Amino acid sequence: MFLTFSVIAGQIDYFCKKYFLALKSVVKGSRKFTKRERLSSKKLIEKLFTEGNTFFKYPFKVVFLEVDRQNSAPVSVLISVSRKRFKKATERNRIKRIIREAYRNNKTILYDSEMLKNEKSLLIALIYTGKTIMTYAEVEKKIVLILRHFLQTGKEDIDIKV
Repeated sequence: MFLTFSVIAGQIDYFCKKYFLALKSVVKGSRKFTKRERLSSKKLIEKLFTEGNTFFKYPFKVVFLEVDRQNSAPVSVLISVSRKRFKKATERNRIKRIIREAYRNNKTILYDSEMLKNEKSLLIALIYTGKTIMTYAEVEKKIVLILRHFLQTGKEDIDIKV
């Protein structure tokens, strides 16, 4: 009887933790980098690079475009690292992993703003142009600067072409 009670109590405890974590993520905003947030549509990528605006914050070239939202996330991100600068796939993958993690941890800067309340979706391409692998802390600082740049320029029309 004691074993049955402890198993049931464990299941209730597990359910409560699971429910609390789900509620916390809804209230605070999810910190996951979901499939919907990844820019993978060839049509949207082509549109981004042909019609998008550009700015540069070393070591990133940032291309962005505001489009009508079509059942996608308010912000979709593409991360690219040049094969010409980093020959080994492991180096490219490490840089992309660092960038994804920095974006994932700081995306609430954009999601909490008033900029994304309309029916538009923001497409962003982060192109790593550095020659060496930066640390997570350095990349995170740059990602925060980029996200804050969107907040500052979100109020006025953006016409930055490079």
